[in-house]
Amino acid sequence: MSPFLIHMTGKKEILSILQGKSINDLDDVEESDWGFLESCIPENKSDYKAKVVCFTESPTFALDFFRRRKKTRWVKDQRFGLGFSKASLVRAGVRPVIYLDQPMIQKINKIFNDLERQEQEKNIDQASEELLDLVRKFYPLVFPILESNRFQGFMWEREWRMVSETGFSFKHSDLRIICCPEEEQGAIEDILQVNKDHIQFVRSWQEYNDVTDFLNRQSKIWEEKNSSIKFKKTIGEPASVQLQKLLDEYQSTLKTLKERQDFIASLQEEHEMLKEQIFKINQGILDCQRQIEEENLRKRDQSRIALDTLQGVQDSLDWDIPF
Repeated sequence: MSPFLIHMTGKKEILSILQGKSINDLDDVEESDWGFLESCIPENKSDYKAKVVCFTESPTFALDFFRRRKKTRWVKDQRFGLGFSKASLVRAGVRPVIYLDQPMIQKINKIFNDLERQEQEKNIDQASEELLDLVRKFYPLVFPILESNRFQGFMWEREWRMVSETGFSFKHSDLRIICCPEEEQGAIEDILQVNKDHIQFVRSWQEYNDVTDFLNRQSKIWEEKNSSIKFKKTIGEPASVQLQKLLDEYQSTLKTLKERQDFIASLQEEHEMLKEQIFKINQGILDCQRQIEEENLRKRDQSRIALDTLQGVQDSLDWDIPF
């Protein structure tokens, strides 16, 4: 899985985020060196009232799936994203989402609302207070697993959240990745100034060679490790520790490759569906063009008939004029 957490956003939003806002407790720091991600209630859900900042740990090659998955994201042109080190965001309090089925979420919501009502009515015992405190901590992290949906949330979103009533302030130097079109990179670099030098700019909607490049590099490392292990065995030294580490690396890489394989398979399914829809739309276009041409021909025929009729009437009138 990716070592980064990425916040996806739109063209206008990314510039506003990078320009940040006033940070009252950091008066000695230039505001231009800071950005700000404002918290919000995800997806405008009426039954969810926690304000959070959302991130995804999906690898860069899969990020554009989010834009294609929902019309609102497509309309907002969410080809833009800000990527941070996962380790640094964990230290800042960002946590992975807890994916649960809908009945479980409804049960949690009911318990949460009941306990809050008891607290407001000052009719809550100590055990219930402790339970309410616990629920308040994980309630903002709960999200439907979408088990009946073709594109389950837990498979693609891999969402992480920071719970905050306001948002998340960050230094530009904290950024590690920025997703944006090449033509928009200049405006972003103007805001980042010197901090742009340590940031990797990527095009998340294009085919990347992230995995291929990694495997090419890693294959050489694995060959060296295998050679070292074989040498140790030939001279009678134990190699179980090195073998276990190599096994862990193989298993971790295999998991990543299977995830990419699943992603590519889903794109293939979408590709076939799009081919079918493109064919139908092309047929519709041809049918519309045919009907328009028929209408135009009919109008021309009607106009010609009308002109012939008028000409005939005119000729008859001219013939009847006495000399």
